[in-house]
Formats: sequence, structure tokens, C-alpha cells
Amino acid sequence: MDASIQDDRMFEQAFRYSTIGLVIVDIDGTYLKVNEAYCQITNRQEESILSQIFIDHIHPLYRNEVADSFHTLLHEEKRSVNQEVMLDTVSESDSWVELSISLIRDDEAGRLYYLIQVQDLTIQRTISSKLKVSEAKLNQVIETVPSGLVMMDQTGIIIFANQLAEEILKVRLDGGVREGVRSSYNAPEWRNRHLDGRPMIDEELPFSVVMRTRQPVFGIEHMIEGEGGEKTLISVNAAPLYDEFDQITGVLCSITDITAQKITEQQLLEANLLFKRKSEIDGLTGIPNRRSFDKTLQAEWDESERAGSLLTLIMLDLDSFKHFNDTYGHQKGDDCLRKVAVAIDRVVQDHKGFLARYGGEEFTVIKRGASLEESRYLAEEIKEVVYQLQIPHQTSVIDNVVTVSVGVAVKQNEHCRDSKMLFDWADQAMYQAKKKGRNQVLVYNK
Repeated sequence: MDASIQDDRMFEQAFRYSTIGLVIVDIDGTYLKVNEAYCQITNRQEESILSQIFIDHIHPLYRNEVADSFHTLLHEEKRSVNQEVMLDTVSESDSWVELSISLIRDDEAGRLYYLIQVQDLTIQRTISSKLKVSEAKLNQVIETVPSGLVMMDQTGIIIFANQLAEEILKVRLDGGVREGVRSSYNAPEWRNRHLDGRPMIDEELPFSVVMRTRQPVFGIEHMIEGEGGEKTLISVNAAPLYDEFDQITGVLCSITDITAQKITEQQLLEANLLFKRKSEIDGLTGIPNRRSFDKTLQAEWDESERAGSLLTLIMLDLDSFKHFNDTYGHQKGDDCLRKVAVAIDRVVQDHKGFLARYGGEEFTVIKRGASLEESRYLAEEIKEVVYQLQIPHQTSVIDNVVTVSVGVAVKQNEHCRDSKMLFDWADQAMYQAKKKGRNQVLVYNK
């Protein structure tokens, strides 16, 4: 199966079956795609959602904030924006969500769109607003919320845990209503680690932070590793519990299993990296494309300016290539370009340079730190390696095999003001090489 098709299927499955809401929105704000989790969060059908505008489903009090986030991503160098907002739902109750908005650039399709992750925060906010109610009332609602809830005393001993907490922590707490169980949050049944695998000391645990600071904590993410090596990623909100004398009697933790969410995030990250790689690689030859060349040239120019070093730009064009395509067909033309790219890339890599296909039958080479003579030598080597391929070209005006004309420009003094001027010099030198008979190297001389 083609790797790109497999990647697309993996992305589609990750999108569809994600346990968090996922939305793709066009640059004008219209919905392009939603998953089932988002439909459940908004309590709407997919068909009705796709016919509307995303921002219309945001509570009027927060629409300007979301619009500002769209504007920020579109016009500033930010990768993503996170914010908590209320939805404008069909129900009377408030519906809080966390939005993680990213701007995706699909260079192949030539368009921009927003990818939005929607995490339902309604339950967590409801719980946080009731942290100081009596334990009796808390015990009545604790089993009905879709989060793992754990109550500990001042020493960290678990005195209450609901069923979902048991499932998340993968431990069975004995006792009819699971009260009075002598098991602590740092129990030997599991090991607490950071998400990167580093051990998490007791002082870093949400319980310890709350007891030390007397302040609630939110969204502390870490990993639980069970005795059998199984790993569960969790996000923990924790807050102190007080008695009538305003003394802390324990800590209440709301635990969410985020394992699936993190897997989805990783898949989305990998998909974004794949999109980026595809956007900077020429699909025909497999070498960097013009987009990658433009970025590299400017980066190398900036480094050359900073270090005061030489910078060489080489431009080359296959001679009479239109005649080649007319004679042998575009399929043979594509094969020719691939062979030429492989041969030149081998030479350029030996010289620790950068090769890109600029467009059509034009290629470019960037080399830092080479003198004028070293640059000329590299250009001559490129010209020769193409000639040695001996690709037949009976309609060439210069030879009966494929050849190249090469222009060389070197930034070696203040006369070259910027990367555009260096590019113009190399282009002019290549044009002169064509004009003087092709199949030769010409160095720009200011």
C-alpha cells in the first residue's frame, strides 16, 4: 500500500475515533469536518453542524475571544492557541470546553484551515464549584460523574474512591462503599512517572502540592505504571477539603484517563510533520523543492552575514530539455530528471552542499564557505557527472547526450547586498552560459 494512503487512513481513523472533540474549520470559519465526540459535546447532529459557522456555536460572551485567536494564528508566528470558553448549546445548562486551535497549512492543496481540539470541561467545573460541600453530599454525586474521584486524608491515605478511579488506577479498593481503605496515592501497586518516563517523586504529586500550598492545582499530567508494566496517562485536578474551622482535612482529586487523547495528539503531530515534509520535498525527484530552497537560501545568507563567511549559489539548467520531451515524451523526461537529480545530489553531498529542484529542468546548489575556485570546481564536477550519465539526446543543439549549463555566483564582498542579488547573479551567469554555447560553466564576475 502507498505510504501516503496508509498515512491518510491512519489520520482519518485517529480523527474519527478520538475521544475528544475534533473539528476542521475553513479559513472563513465554516465547518469542514467534525467527529462524533464533538457532536456529543455540542448535542447536535453532524449534518446540522456542517451547514453552520463554528463561531455561532460559541457563547456570545466568548465569540470575540475565539475570533481573536483565529486572527492571531493567521497573522502571527504562533503554532496554537488554548482557551476555555462556553458553548452556545441547545440546553439550558452551561457547557464549558477547552479549545486548542492550530492553523494547518496544506501546501499540496494550496489552502489554510484550522484544526480545533475540543475538551469538555463542564463536569470538572461543576465539581470544582462544589469542593467545600459536605462529604455526605459529595459521596452522592461522586459515583455519577465521568471522572475518577479519589478522596485522601492529610497523610495521603485514600479514604474514598469511585469505581472509575479504581479502573484508572488499576487497583481494587476493598470495602462495600470503598471507605476506610488503607491505601495511599503513592502506593506500591503503581509507580508514578512524568510523561517522559522520569520517576515522579512524592513531593511532585498533586496531593503533596495541594497540602504544601493549600491551593488547588489543575491539569497535572503524569503516568501511572502498574506492577505488570502497563502504563496509563492521567490528568489530575486536586483541591483541599476544609472542616468548619477552615483546616485542611484532606484532598479531593479528579482523575481523567488521557491515554487515548495523548495517542491522538501524537498521531496528529506525526501527521503535521508528514505534511511539512511533503510540502518541502519535490515529488518527482525526491530532493528539496523550491519552497525548501527559498528557506535554506535565506537561512544560509543570514548565517553568512553573521559569521562573515563566503556563500556560493549555483544554478543549472538542462540544455534543450523541451526538445528532449518533444522527442522522447514526458515519461522519459521525468526519468531523465530523476537520474540527473540522483547524480548531482551525490556530488553535492560529497561537498556538504544543499541541492534543490527549483522548477522544471532547473536545479540549484547552495554551498557555504567555498572560495571562487572551489565553487568553480564543484560546478565543473556537476557538469561532468551529468555528461557521464550519457543519457541520449539526439535533438540537442549542443551534443547527442543530455548536458547542463551552469551559472556560479559567490558572495565574497559588500557588493552583494542580499540573497536576491546573489540569486540574480547566479541566474545571469547561467543565462550567459546558455548564450555562449551551453554545456559549460560560467562564473558571475561583478
